[in-house]
Amino acid sequence: MRIIGGEFKGRKLKEFSNIGVRPTSDMVRESVFNILNQVIEGASFLDLFAGTGAMGIEAYSRGADKVCFNDNSLESKKLLKANLSSLNIENKVTTYSENALSLLSFLKEKFDVVYVDPPYNMEGIDKVIQAAKNVIDTGVIILETEKPFNVDIQGLKIVDSRRYGRANLTFFKKRVKQDKCLFAGTFDPVTIGHVNLVKEILKDFNSVLIGVGVNSEKTPFYSLEERLNFLNLAFSDMPVEIKAYNGLTVNFMKENGVKFTARGIRDKKDLKYEKKMAEFNKSLALDITTLFYNVSGEYSKISSSVVRDRIKNNLDLNGYLPEKIIPIIKKNNQ
Repeated sequence: MRIIGGEFKGRKLKEFSNIGVRPTSDMVRESVFNILNQVIEGASFLDLFAGTGAMGIEAYSRGADKVCFNDNSLESKKLLKANLSSLNIENKVTTYSENALSLLSFLKEKFDVVYVDPPYNMEGIDKVIQAAKNVIDTGVIILETEKPFNVDIQGLKIVDSRRYGRANLTFFKKRVKQDKCLFAGTFDPVTIGHVNLVKEILKDFNSVLIGVGVNSEKTPFYSLEERLNFLNLAFSDMPVEIKAYNGLTVNFMKENGVKFTARGIRDKKDLKYEKKMAEFNKSLALDITTLFYNVSGEYSKISSSVVRDRIKNNLDLNGYLPEKIIPIIKKNNQ
């Protein structure tokens, strides 16, 4: 068993001598961290049934800021200690040797990722997942099981599920029962990437407040009036409210009674910047929460700047702009 990526890539870990014990395979680990690629750096990670510690060590190797391990098996504790010592990180992480439910009952901190890999024959996994809900806010719980897990957990939603050989991965996030979420930007112009992100936000909220930032020191490609018109056309069939604002975003949120704001994340650079902005907003208003939504696939390469370049060069706009505004832009560009 080797560490797959990051600082300790290629380093070998000690394994169980008991062939009946089933550690998370290299394939599953690689797949999990490929999925978490945009959020693991700087994250807090809880490896709830740590075993050898491979998952948590992988997270640490890839840049997680805080990693906690838990396992009350004597053999697991011995292996975990040996593996942490071999990397000289035993004093840089936190270890527990508690029953999983007991640990989750007294942990006060919140985690970005909770990895739950119990013995395949363990009973009461649903209770563990229910308890794990208390140690995440906007984070994700990842459950590894042999059979697909289809139990409805109150307060959580399944956002993804995948199968790798014998292993089934189920991804849970907290259900956000708030009425409205802010999605702010300059929208110069609005793209199908923006539209797709609003659709994702509406899975968690009843409505979205789209805030169009106005900065007198900048000259946008499209006027505020044009941008508002494009937005109204693009979201005419969705429960959104569109308002222009200047000044601090937190003040705009307070004025409109909104406590959640959503940001799209395309890569590590985006994440680093948005985390700094989220910390800044939090310093100004403690009750504000920033939610990060991963932008992947066809939408990850679409931005307003890319669209503006295509407009300037008279390139095809299909698949870049909402259909309703393409004729207007083409007409104005003639």
